[in-house]
Amino acid sequence: MSINTIRDSQGKIENHIAVFSDVTHHRKDAQEQAFLATHDPLTGLSNRILFNDRLDHAIEHAKRFEKHIGLIFCDLDNFKPINDTYGHTAGDEILKRVGSYLEELLRGEDTVCRFGGDEFVILIEELENFNYLDRVLKRINHLTSTPCMIDGKIIDVGMSIGASIYPYDGISPELLIKAADHAMYRAKKSGKNRIEYAQPNTQCYQLNGTLSKERVSNKTFNYII
Repeated sequence: MSINTIRDSQGKIENHIAVFSDVTHHRKDAQEQAFLATHDPLTGLSNRILFNDRLDHAIEHAKRFEKHIGLIFCDLDNFKPINDTYGHTAGDEILKRVGSYLEELLRGEDTVCRFGGDEFVILIEELENFNYLDRVLKRINHLTSTPCMIDGKIIDVGMSIGASIYPYDGISPELLIKAADHAMYRAKKSGKNRIEYAQPNTQCYQLNGTLSKERVSNKTFNYII
């Protein structure tokens, strides 16, 4: 609202004129722009900017209170052939469904990010024990191994998954993401549609409710669902 004053020839106030403007659409546009600055427009998930900010904050919190963080790097298998065979509309629908699946099976405080293309990254804050991360990874693998029905066509979708744990596999955002990324590529090279940890021969396990680091020779952490 803006108000103007009307005076007579003597300079005395005669009237006020008020002009009202509806700024609803301006505010909505501003909100949408703010959302798009931090979220992926296709899936509605966090984008790299928001994810990196939350990861920085999570690491600072974990460092201060001696907590653990889980980071999961996921990449859809054979996504290019799916786009080439069924079209980009089907590919976009798969990305949206996968993003929705990932959000549904995680806690509210965890963050799912579309990192780029067909890559998704998940941040699990305040990781209390190894078993929780283990269950999440297997559920992701199971869900993405289930074929999608799109426009009457059954499309097989798989996902290669890599995981790292703060502080064992990295103490900075870059190192933690790199460790999970390398583990994911190892999963692809090992046959795809499987899970790999950043350090397959030295892993974390639950000990009295906390994460512990030991060398394990008789336990595998690779899963094919």
